[in-house]
Amino acid sequence: MKAEVRMRVIKKIESKRITRDSDIKKAADQVAKEMNLKRNVSRGWIWRWKKANGITYRIPTKVGRKTKDTDDDIKAMETYEAQLEEIHLQMVDPSTIWNMDQTSVALQNPYRKTLALKGSNDVPIIQPPGDRENMTVLLMVAADGTKHPAVIVFKGAKKTGVLSTNVMKKLLIPENVIVKSNRKGWWTNDFDLVYLKEAFPVSDTQVTQILLRDQCKAHLSQESADLLEERCVHQVLIPKGKTGDKQPLDVGVNGPFKAIMRRNYHEWMDHQTAVAKSGYLKKPSRQDFVDFVSAAWNEVSPLIIESSFVKAGVLPEPTYMLADYVPDGNAPFEFDFSE
Repeated sequence: MKAEVRMRVIKKIESKRITRDSDIKKAADQVAKEMNLKRNVSRGWIWRWKKANGITYRIPTKVGRKTKDTDDDIKAMETYEAQLEEIHLQMVDPSTIWNMDQTSVALQNPYRKTLALKGSNDVPIIQPPGDRENMTVLLMVAADGTKHPAVIVFKGAKKTGVLSTNVMKKLLIPENVIVKSNRKGWWTNDFDLVYLKEAFPVSDTQVTQILLRDQCKAHLSQESADLLEERCVHQVLIPKGKTGDKQPLDVGVNGPFKAIMRRNYHEWMDHQTAVAKSGYLKKPSRQDFVDFVSAAWNEVSPLIIESSFVKAGVLPEPTYMLADYVPDGNAPFEFDFSE
């Protein structure tokens, strides 16, 4: 009987359906009836049966990434590696190799735990309430450590879909930050076109540049591709599922940037005194978030950026090893790569 119950329960588990103790009881009652057995399936019997069969309650896991690459994945990766090899062979100037990516950054980073004395019955905190609220931030860097201003995309008003003129006037926006807004707070095709026009302006002495990007929907529009071609920018798309290893921003820039953001948020809480009627700290304002992003982006050094390009396989070795010097502060590397 126990073997038959196991077979039926395992079959339901493998079908990816929610399985509970009541299902074990139902299966055991059915088997007992079919075998003409008088068996009282109690909670104790179910507990002993689960223990004997190595079955317990588990939290369902989410579907993860595929573990095996398809033939198309392998072909796309070979094409991408060939493009990187061409960059290495031609000794492309690092100042002309760019990586651009959007990342989700938390407006507030509430902590789940805090230090407290042992044995305390209550552990009160006054940090801002609610779940984490995320904003889209676009970052763009060159392999020599150059940084374009970070672009923040706020969610706009419900009616208009954008931040009002009065709100924008009140914001004190530093030089290393650009503020945009739309209804959902996402990076769109329109934003992409405007940003590319500003990042790669037309000039008489047009130099071929390289732009590494993931396969986000906004990056795949024909309008963006045509614009980049007109501006002598060769777009290299990183294969799907490989950005964690092959995209410089994901490899070594986004992590330090967000870590600095969390530190800034923690310091902001230590100096915050404005408390809401509920007794909690007020949430960071848009101005606070702009200041967080500006300070964090300013702290990301050229060494961090160039090291990420090396680790992602875009540069064969750090420029400072070739130039035999390390720049001071946030100055990008200056080196004639043709030498």
